[in-house]
Amino acid sequence: MSQLLVDDDEPTREDILETDIDRNGKISTHKTLRINYTTYDLQRHSDVINLRTRPDIMVAAPEDDHSHPYKYGRLIDIFTVPIHYKGKRQIRGPKRQEIQVLWVRWFKPDPSHKDGFSHLRIPRLEFVDSDDMAEWHDFISPSDVLRATHTIPASAWNLMDPQPFPENSHAIRFLKEDWNYYYVNM
Repeated sequence: MSQLLVDDDEPTREDILETDIDRNGKISTHKTLRINYTTYDLQRHSDVINLRTRPDIMVAAPEDDHSHPYKYGRLIDIFTVPIHYKGKRQIRGPKRQEIQVLWVRWFKPDPSHKDGFSHLRIPRLEFVDSDDMAEWHDFISPSDVLRATHTIPASAWNLMDPQPFPENSHAIRFLKEDWNYYYVNM
């Protein structure tokens, strides 16, 4: 929704209620996403995020979180949603358009692992517990993604226990054979 608004304010509840999924359109899924970014030497580059081979991303951490500058996640799916905005706020483009939405499963820093330059160790991540349904996944805009991330499975800690999701769940293909911990390659 924030992709539509001219001012970069967060959408209000009214904005969301005045947005419908277009009845004539079809929600489509994609397997890849291209993220453009600027390197440290001001060159333009892009990352291709593939759901099967390279699904991990990083976004800026929330302003109130000072523990780590980034938040890491694994893409579950990429959607294109046809919408119709009926509100009164000024938007980019026509009232009917397609927006992209990313479904992300979040990592969290491992609290038992000391990392950073002072410890000469790279960050170690674990998935947010699926018990906390409000925190383990989220829908975000592609504009929130800073770039792709290369995570390395920490094989010393084995695979996770099977996740408590039904076999017919759409996300089950990404919840099998996950490792307990991952290192962020820097």
